[in-house]
Amino acid sequence: HETGANATVTVLESPKGARYLRVNGKTDASETGDLGTQLLVGFLPRMLHSGNPKTVLTVGLGSGMTLGALASDPGIERIDSVEIEPAVVRAAKHFARSNHNALADPRMRMILADARQVLAARGPKYDIITSEPSNPWIAGIANLFTREAFLSAKERLADDGVYCQWIQGYFMRPSDMRMILRTFSEVFPHTMLFSNGTPDYFIMGSLKPWEISYASVGKRLTEAPEL
Repeated sequence: HETGANATVTVLESPKGARYLRVNGKTDASETGDLGTQLLVGFLPRMLHSGNPKTVLTVGLGSGMTLGALASDPGIERIDSVEIEPAVVRAAKHFARSNHNALADPRMRMILADARQVLAARGPKYDIITSEPSNPWIAGIANLFTREAFLSAKERLADDGVYCQWIQGYFMRPSDMRMILRTFSEVFPHTMLFSNGTPDYFIMGSLKPWEISYASVGKRLTEAPEL
């Protein structure tokens, strides 16, 4: 339990041994119900990328599960992760058993900063960018769902890159959901929306028309045990 400059961060463990990450009292990650969502944010762009992604940027560390999902691909050579609150980085180490100790991966670089500043700055292009901050109705988080934030991410995406944005459907008015989807699709000309059967959604953006080979997806599912 630690109060940082931007948030109060707590790791709890249930009587059954499952761990939860809470930021300002709100559960933002866990080893149970949220696990599928956290993994899919990393797995979906891996499966749908038309080539062999080498460089990755994640926005929002949380428990590090998404980071672990991306790091499980041995073909990825560089993994950058942006997190605004240092206490979250220390908390994520308590999830090493579930995120495959991704923070210790030699390919990984932790960037302690506001993601909007990192995306707006000059820097390398990424084959995959994932964004899984907290809910848009949390103070300050909505800035990452704006046209300006999406445009900055677009500038840092490789020509054949894939951008994956998590968005929740609960506590969200249909008009607000439509606004986010419209804003996103105005920036990324080729957009797809996925759901994992829960009120969690994944907005996938590409600069080029999607060329999804279902044979390749099936091959990746077969050859990568983690998928």
